[in-house]
Amino acid sequence: MSYTKKIAYNTIVQYIGKIAGTAISLVLIAALTRYLGVSGYGQYTTVFAYVAFWSVLADFGFFWVLVREISKPETDLEEITNNILTLRTIMGFIVFLAGYIIAQFLHYDAIIKLGIGTIGFAWFWQTLNSTLVGVFQSKLRMDKAVITEVVGKAVILAIALLMIRANLGLTYIFIAYMAGNLVNFLLSALLANQYLHLKMRFNFKMWKDISIMAFPIGISLILNLIYFRIDTVILSLLKGNFDVGIYGAPYKILEILIMLPTLFMGAVFPVLTKYYAEKSEKLNGAIQKAFDFLIILAFPVVFGVFVLAKPIIGFVAGADFVSASSLNLFGMPMTAVNALQFLILSVGFSFISTMYYYLVVILDKQKDIIKPYIVVVLFNVIANFIVIPQYTYIGAAIVNTISELMILIFTFSIVDKVIKTSLNLGVLTKAFIGALVMALVVYFVGNINLFYSIGLGALIYLVFIFATKAIQKDMVLELLKKE
Repeated sequence: MSYTKKIAYNTIVQYIGKIAGTAISLVLIAALTRYLGVSGYGQYTTVFAYVAFWSVLADFGFFWVLVREISKPETDLEEITNNILTLRTIMGFIVFLAGYIIAQFLHYDAIIKLGIGTIGFAWFWQTLNSTLVGVFQSKLRMDKAVITEVVGKAVILAIALLMIRANLGLTYIFIAYMAGNLVNFLLSALLANQYLHLKMRFNFKMWKDISIMAFPIGISLILNLIYFRIDTVILSLLKGNFDVGIYGAPYKILEILIMLPTLFMGAVFPVLTKYYAEKSEKLNGAIQKAFDFLIILAFPVVFGVFVLAKPIIGFVAGADFVSASSLNLFGMPMTAVNALQFLILSVGFSFISTMYYYLVVILDKQKDIIKPYIVVVLFNVIANFIVIPQYTYIGAAIVNTISELMILIFTFSIVDKVIKTSLNLGVLTKAFIGALVMALVVYFVGNINLFYSIGLGALIYLVFIFATKAIQKDMVLELLKKE
């Protein structure tokens, strides 16, 4: 199989895996929201938001260093992978234990504190697994990573449904995540044995070199996660489980959607890295194609979710989340539906900011992004403490959207200083008009089945972009070509 076909295959496999994983996640969310209710789902959301902070400390950019280094010729795959795996094992144990201990001194319910310990242990296995995913990515065998991830998620779903059926409560649902993530890691370790022998390695000089390379990435990831998650944590401390539950349902939808640009950029990352390293004239064209493809994906997602926010929340989380409210604005109750409509704008910005963040890593300009991220984090934290007391989850959603726009502006400015790309906005204009037409038709058609609405909207959009030649047959394949 040629290099181009391998990358195309990996991209398709990842999207298929993401579709399967998303389907499993949606079934799980639907079951959890209906079983736990708004406040119970708020407890669930608080646990995951809190542990997410510590997960970034456990990773600290090592994944990106691994992928970048093992993509280089003459790199000792086994030596660097085993050292990073050992380093992450030690760091992960220390970090998640520290997070659990600190949680005991916060004003959280006992069930949340216990959940933090359980999910911390679950995330420990996920942290180790991501090291092996880096190996699969470098070998262009992401099908192996997809298989292990889907199996792990299926285990989580199966156990969680059993716990719900037995009415054992939230604590036992957290155990389902621990079991599923462990299965995911063990399967990955088994499949990775084809490429290397996993064992503990203690090359302290390599640890030092890796840590130095990872430091700017790790800092930017920490800052990125603070602005992405701090709203939920502040909401949990200032408002409580009910408001977190209302915010948590649309936020889970946001988390699923922002994986789309990440998957795509992960697939083209090696190609863009190669073009930049070789100072190839193809780099600008590749960036243009990546931009066009992400734009074509972004606009229908933003417009579609905005007009279908109510049936989406009803389908994903249930009727209680459609009507639950603790805030009135202009005489109208603000619900999870309104929060989703604000958050989907953030998703639109993230499609493009993701591309520019990957370019920042390729250009080795991670240090340059630290100060802008600090600015965004300070704005995010201060703004949330100001708006959440009065505007609760709606205020948090607006701050999140503004923060994502700031990230887009900052990452673009860093890349533009190094690569003077003049992007053609022709595809953007066509995609915007197509998505707007789609949204208007779906909106005025009115209350039809959610999936009929999605199907109708997709048909209208696809006809428009193909008719206007916004998308071309070999857009992605041309981008993924090695030569």
